[in-house]
Amino acid sequence: MNKAGGDKGEGDKTYKQLMDRSSEIFFNSLVPLASTVEQMAGAIFDATTDGTDKVRYPIGKDTEMFLAERRIRSDEEWEKYIR
Repeated sequence: MNKAGGDKGEGDKTYKQLMDRSSEIFFNSLVPLASTVEQMAGAIFDATTDGTDKVRYPIGKDTEMFLAERRIRSDEEWEKYIR
């Protein structure tokens, strides 16, 4: 029993279910923003054939949002944000 008098195992199970569902909802909200296989393949092709020394090829809405966040933050803020 836990301090509240309940079965600890049941509370752990309920918490895990809540966390699993929360993770599923969060992940599913990101899927529409994710880069497609075709976008990734295009970026790889560009990176290997464009004849430049460019090292970053951002692709997709997810990357645009991520890089926009990076641009508006200091290095210290960025480290806190991504951790």
